[in-house]
Amino acid sequence: MKKFLILMCAILALSFTEGCSSTKLATGGAYNGDTFLYQSDQTIDAAQKILTVFVKWEYDNRAILRQWPEIKTSADYVRANAEKWINTCLNLRTAYIANGDKQALETGLSVLQQAVVEATTYMKQRTITK
Repeated sequence: MKKFLILMCAILALSFTEGCSSTKLATGGAYNGDTFLYQSDQTIDAAQKILTVFVKWEYDNRAILRQWPEIKTSADYVRANAEKWINTCLNLRTAYIANGDKQALETGLSVLQQAVVEATTYMKQRTITK
């Protein structure tokens, strides 16, 4: 489990860093050279995967994690909202393509990023060894 958490944290770091902005995309390709759109897709995908891992990790380790009730509270909040957050980002992505509203998509992505940071913080702090 610890190796898996390290891998997920690496994915998170790659998805949410400015270093990715140096990616050169082909003009006329799927992203038509739009690095922001590419990074947005990477962020949405990584966030969905990490949040899924977090709620499963919390559920699978609920007995051990009982002494930290804030972890269950956070996981329950993610369970209740993650699909809405992802769908909102996907809708904002579509709007960005249509009208160039980058700020709205950035705002949506920041909500995902905050949830991922909280989830990964809990998983790193409470690594479960079996």
